[in-house]
Amino acid sequence: MNSRKIFGSIIFIFFCSVTFSLYGYNIDLPMFYKPPVCPQLSPDKIGKTMGTFQARYKYASASKGFDTRGDKCTLFDIYGPIDLLYLGRNLDNPGDRTRGYWGKIGELAPAGTGYLGGLDRSVAADNVGTKDGLVSCHGHMSTHEIDLLYTQQLFYGFFAQAYIPLKSVSLTKINFENLGKSVIGPAGHTVNIDNLISEDLNTILEECGIEKYSASHKRSGVGDLVCSVGWAGAGQNQSELVKNLSGFVSAGVIFPMAKKYNEKNIFDVPLGYITSIGFMARAQGDMTIFTPWLGIGVYGGGTVFLSKDRYVPVKTDEKQAGWFTLGRCYASVDTGSLWDIGCYARLGYRNGGSLLVGYTYASQEHTSLTVRDNNFLETYVKTQKDLNKSVNINNLVNSDERLRGWKAQMLHCALIYKGQAGENSTVEPMVSIEYSYPITGKYLFYAPMLAGTLGFSVNLNF
Repeated sequence: MNSRKIFGSIIFIFFCSVTFSLYGYNIDLPMFYKPPVCPQLSPDKIGKTMGTFQARYKYASASKGFDTRGDKCTLFDIYGPIDLLYLGRNLDNPGDRTRGYWGKIGELAPAGTGYLGGLDRSVAADNVGTKDGLVSCHGHMSTHEIDLLYTQQLFYGFFAQAYIPLKSVSLTKINFENLGKSVIGPAGHTVNIDNLISEDLNTILEECGIEKYSASHKRSGVGDLVCSVGWAGAGQNQSELVKNLSGFVSAGVIFPMAKKYNEKNIFDVPLGYITSIGFMARAQGDMTIFTPWLGIGVYGGGTVFLSKDRYVPVKTDEKQAGWFTLGRCYASVDTGSLWDIGCYARLGYRNGGSLLVGYTYASQEHTSLTVRDNNFLETYVKTQKDLNKSVNINNLVNSDERLRGWKAQMLHCALIYKGQAGENSTVEPMVSIEYSYPITGKYLFYAPMLAGTLGFSVNLNF
């Protein structure tokens, strides 16, 4: 794990906790297909035995995404179109169909067969245009999620939290579009790209130890568990300007509870962070200013992960691009740190109805791989060595666009109602309807999110 990531996250969290006196209980685990959601307001009083339970339902769908430039693209083109010219290059012991398209390392093009392995767009005689061999991948994503969060006040403002999401992610209408000519290549070695996509792609995937793809895929189950502790404080009538000021800081551990990610399925999406353990810290709050019905809030946090050794899909040629590759190796995965920062304005009473409008910037840093398989690309490395050329395998696999961290800028809008306990009641209800819209991003699904939260606080009197 990069020590600079840890140090940077600690400094960021320290800055948030010292600069602002904050208050609020909100945990979210954003991913590239599910960007950050609207922050939640929390009770502005801290009972010694108060417990707060929240259940939040989220729904998002997407048919588009944001690519490396922040431009809109088809859903699975966030890493660029798939380049078939390079997809099967440098593989060790390719199967018959794979070998027929890309050949074998050190082998000349099979006479009379379609051959992509030797084509070059810069060579006019190869008859390959700028977009020839590029394939766009379309589809539709929808996700349903129920987040369960319980917060228990302990003593002197300290509290404990437990958070677990229940998720369902569906990918449908998956299909490929050839962006160039149907037939490319010089006479005698032409390739029918349309046939490769429609008739041979699943065979090639199977030859490489990858499952056949289908037009739909679904994953459901629990996400990662977060357990955290923190401290909260609150005060009223601070000055003529500040009517109420309250805040908290918290730190917790992310335990991997989600189903194992299937790296052999090119359209499998993770329900968790596919790592060993993560460490999260957050701060969030609300300040009432001028009048009891006007407020501003700030929030932020950071998450770092421990590295983990596992099998991962990887590039076998630096020019490969797109949603999937055919290579796979055992590597140490240093998952990029996550961080976010945001602010909001509130119009309305904390105890009553209010309108919240906010903004969030969130980002994940670059994930890096260290190959642990000494036999990975063994034939390719030997061939290059015979030509007095060196190959840095780690540089090759880390040139993958899929390892680049995603970025998101979000606008939020929420209608929130927070009730007060009656004379003979210890229960304070809360309900909200929220909408989060991605303004722009990189390597991110364009997935506006609708959410609703139902919660309550209760004094347990123990």
